[in-house]
Amino acid sequence: SKPVNPLTKREEEILSALAQGLLYKEISARFLISLDTVKKHCKNIYQKLKIRNRTEAQIISTPESSITHNRCYVTQFFNYKTYQHEK
Repeated sequence: SKPVNPLTKREEEILSALAQGLLYKEISARFLISLDTVKKHCKNIYQKLKIRNRTEAQIISTPESSITHNRCYVTQFFNYKTYQHEK
């Protein structure tokens, strides 16, 4: 099924950069956007994926994986967190 709030193309790019271990300022330089814009994108990513921080983002996204694979993993991760919460 289609996610309620899918990541935008830019959010997917930033998620990939986070997975590579880049700092916000490095992401800002890579994509030629302001640091505040990077922070806003990260906040949106965290909200959409129901995660709290960059560490959780790195857990669900790895540089070796394609974004398509990550979507499957994100869904599995989210379902696991939901299951754990409902217990």
